[in-house]
Amino acid sequence: MRGWTPAERALMERIAAVLRGVRYGQVNIVIQDSRVVQIEVLEKTRLVECYPLEHRPKG
Repeated sequence: MRGWTPAERALMERIAAVLRGVRYGQVNIVIQDSRVVQIEVLEKTRLVECYPLEHRPKG
């Protein structure tokens, strides 16, 4: 992180914090005009066991 501006360093620290907080999922960084304008997080929950859905007759 040598040679970065304080704003660039803060952005990289924020991205790193987001990455540390996601166990399973995606982090998308949206860039417009060479600038980061948005960080999107899609987190998933992994189920260890399968839970079948009950099939209920209609009527």
